[in-house]
Amino acid sequence: MLEQPPLLTVRRGFERPRPGLVSAFVRAESAQVSDAQGGGGALDARIQALPSIPFERTISGTALTCETGPGDVLAAIAALDAS
Repeated sequence: MLEQPPLLTVRRGFERPRPGLVSAFVRAESAQVSDAQGGGGALDARIQALPSIPFERTISGTALTCETGPGDVLAAIAALDAS
């Protein structure tokens, strides 16, 4: 039996970084950015870049996260609308 999924909370109207600030990080490595933030926002070390994608083809930008329960897509659909 599935446990209770998390309640859906959609936060709207949060401040996004200015496009100029985001573009300043285009060539930055994520490890360097994380170190500059005191380690905040770092991914688990087991998460690695795909070796077949050359550095010059990587992307940068802001992210929007959501939490869902097993088999629950409501939060993911709401996140698409909020982005």
